[in-house]
Amino acid sequence: MDYKCYCGTSLYYSGGEWLCRSGHPVHLCKNCQALNKSVPLQWIPKYQRWYCYECEKYAPLFGKRPPTIDQATNLQVRAMAATTVSLSSQLIRLGEEVKEIENRREKLEEKRYKLKSELSSLSKTEEKDKAKAAKIASEITKLTALIKETNNEYKLKAKEENAVMAALNRTGFRKG
Repeated sequence: MDYKCYCGTSLYYSGGEWLCRSGHPVHLCKNCQALNKSVPLQWIPKYQRWYCYECEKYAPLFGKRPPTIDQATNLQVRAMAATTVSLSSQLIRLGEEVKEIENRREKLEEKRYKLKSELSSLSKTEEKDKAKAAKIASEITKLTALIKETNNEYKLKAKEENAVMAALNRTGFRKG
């Protein structure tokens, strides 16, 4: 059977529960639940009651009348605004983390460049310079590994930032 929400939208079953595509709450028949069935109740406006087409009974009056369309829209708008604020805060935090990672990477690359310059200026024949060159080469290797690690961290944060931005775009948020 094609179950409908009181707003007229078809309900769908996902993850063990009935959902309205518009985000309205879905009430289940208690009689059917006792028989391990998951059947959504249907709102009958004419009688102002919830009805189960599976067991063909009206649900007891439990005061859960559906909100008016204006009330439902208002609830959706508030929920979307809260989601937008939460995602915006997350996006700001991620942006700051990405900038911090970029700064750290820049400093590491700058330090590596200076060490490479110093290494190239050393004499290849003097024993003292050979020991210093080996030490500098070791530091350059360590810095290269740190830069690679930082690049991976940057990629992960940027990916997370893009996912949050995509979620924000789905809420209708426009960067302005």
